[in-house]
Amino acid sequence: METIELLDLRLCAAIAERGNMRLAAAAINMAAPAATKRLAALEQRLGTPLFARSTRRIATTAEGAALVSRAHAVLQAVDDLQTDLQASRSDDAGSLRIASSFG
Repeated sequence: METIELLDLRLCAAIAERGNMRLAAAAINMAAPAATKRLAALEQRLGTPLFARSTRRIATTAEGAALVSRAHAVLQAVDDLQTDLQASRSDDAGSLRIASSFG
C-alpha cells in the first residue's frame, strides 16, 4: 500500500479550495512546478486522476472529492492534536515538592 503524506493532503485540499494550481501551491509555500509534479506522482501511486484540468481551472473528480473530504478531516485532527499537545505543555503538569535540611 502506498503512503499518502500530510503534504499530499494539504496540496489536494488547497487545489480543491482554490481551483488553481499556482494559487494552491502558493498557499502551502510550494512552487507550482513542484506541486504539479507532486500531484502527478500521487495520482500515479493511487492509480486514478484526482483532478480534471482545463486551461483555466482545475476541479476534483469523484475520487478527488472523496480524498479532499477525508483530507479535511485528517488535517483538522492533526491540527487539534498539535493544539492539545501545546496546551498540555503550558499547563501545570503536577506538583513540585522541595525538601531541605537546615543546619
